[in-house]
Amino acid sequence: YVDDNGVQRNDGIIPEGIFGKNTVINNVDVSGTTYADAVAKGLKKPISALDYYEGIASWGTGIREYSVFDNSWIALREVSVGYDFPKATLGKIKMNRLRLNVTARNLVYLYTTTKDGIFPEAVYSSRPGAFAETGGGPYQRQIAVSLLAGF
Repeated sequence: YVDDNGVQRNDGIIPEGIFGKNTVINNVDVSGTTYADAVAKGLKKPISALDYYEGIASWGTGIREYSVFDNSWIALREVSVGYDFPKATLGKIKMNRLRLNVTARNLVYLYTTTKDGIFPEAVYSSRPGAFAETGGGPYQRQIAVSLLAGF
């Protein structure tokens, strides 16, 4: 297509969805019309990929359906296992206490409704495209080992 500046473009995107009530383009009421139909009628042009993806994460362009979804989960949050070495063994090496601990966090999600394996606790933004574009880090599993010794 040719954009409003007369430049031939090959990156146009025709968004899904319909125009809201009382939307007028070039003196034509397009209420309830799909964007694709408006393009076919010559009332709208495809949106450049740059403008489309820049706007997809902005509340100014409206709440996108893909941005609203159930974010429920059940997780195995933390497991901790410890072992105290027997005092009889410790006396031989002149120690009063020796304890080994292993702790693991965020081991597994037992149930999740989030899309595409998104780590639901890592979406740090309220932008509508946050989960898909900029919002969260990867799933983070942490394992810690500690050794407590007393002499």
